[in-house]
Amino acid sequence: MAEKTNISWTDKTYNPWVGCAFKSPGCADCYAARSTPARVMGIKWGKGQKRHQTSLANRRKAYQWNREAEKDGTRARVFFAQFGRLA
Repeated sequence: MAEKTNISWTDKTYNPWVGCAFKSPGCADCYAARSTPARVMGIKWGKGQKRHQTSLANRRKAYQWNREAEKDGTRARVFFAQFGRLA
């Protein structure tokens, strides 16, 4: 998650989860699996591995950004990695 990003088509990134099941060959070089949170927390990625929810403070960031945007009269573009199910 980042309040600033170098991704040209978005202003912020938000992900309430760490971990994934690798769904396609395109996942072979996944940057997120090598990310600092995954390494520091020792999270294993791949089929059958458990995803981990981020902290409550992290999960509340999207609401904070929305309140700030309403106050400022702006609209931030946020990349939100949402998952349909946890398993």
